[in-house]
Amino acid sequence: MNKQFVSLAEFLVAVLGAGGEVSDRRLQVKSVATGQYEGGGSAGGYLVPDDIALGLWSRVYDTGRILARCDEQMTSGRKAFRIPAIKEGSRAEGSRFGGARMLWTDEGGTGDPSGIDVELLKLELKKLLGLIYASDELLEDGPALQSLVERLFALEAAFAIEDGIVNGDGVGKPLGIMKSGALIVVAPEAGQAAGSVTRKNLVDMASRLWGPSHREAIWLMGNDIFAKIVELEEELGLELFTEGAEPGSRLLLQMPVELCEYTSPIGSSGDLMLCDFSQYLLIKNDPQMLSSIHVSFDTDETAFKTRYRVDGQPAWATPITPKNSDNTQSPFIALGERK
Repeated sequence: MNKQFVSLAEFLVAVLGAGGEVSDRRLQVKSVATGQYEGGGSAGGYLVPDDIALGLWSRVYDTGRILARCDEQMTSGRKAFRIPAIKEGSRAEGSRFGGARMLWTDEGGTGDPSGIDVELLKLELKKLLGLIYASDELLEDGPALQSLVERLFALEAAFAIEDGIVNGDGVGKPLGIMKSGALIVVAPEAGQAAGSVTRKNLVDMASRLWGPSHREAIWLMGNDIFAKIVELEEELGLELFTEGAEPGSRLLLQMPVELCEYTSPIGSSGDLMLCDFSQYLLIKNDPQMLSSIHVSFDTDETAFKTRYRVDGQPAWATPITPKNSDNTQSPFIALGERK
């Protein structure tokens, strides 16, 4: 058995050598997509060794602050995944937990029969492709390229998946919270200024958050909304942001704040969100990391291609109505449009 590559840098240097007269026998050739023939790196590409590929993609989840909070399910190689879920739209008597019911009765009494309403949530792996071009000059420095490839793939993959979790339409990508039937959009105050945020907005959003989600939910906002809340602090003379447990982290109404680029433009619905991502289901398959290499002769570049399969959707189809309130609750809350 051929000796395995000890690092991604060593693999990249071997790929560069394969384009010339020297070929590393450790490179495994992958046939081209057309099925016409099997060739070298410029025709079909080389398989990244499994240990190197897994090391590369582990950084995706280290980078993604939202990804790490999702309820992740492994698919065991299956393309589709069905998750049984309790169907519960109301917390009134006879509706909790999909219809389970407990009754106080006198000794010897009997209770009414109860059933449980269950629905199947279907997730089907979607394909996420990554492509990076590297110049021949950069390829000559294996360690530098390893650092570049790991960083860029990790950051871009995390961004694409997290953006799908928030904004995806479910067509060829995850179903995002903003397109979900579980989302509650909290209306602004009457006559509220365009793009503004008020203390009542924050309180109203927190009041519609499902009770148990107060332990897990985080605020999502861009820098524009962050600045508006800072201005609101100064205007009210109140400290709305408080220091979190991690250095540099912040809390708003005792819930963590994450600054991100996934929220809507300021003034649009969803520019400020309050979400419990433990109520978002995420499935993924083993990385199956292909590095399909070909040389672009006119620009002296080599293309590194990789594939990742993932899908996700909120575990909730709709908000629920609490037992003693008419105001629905959900793990996913957004502030409405102010324009």
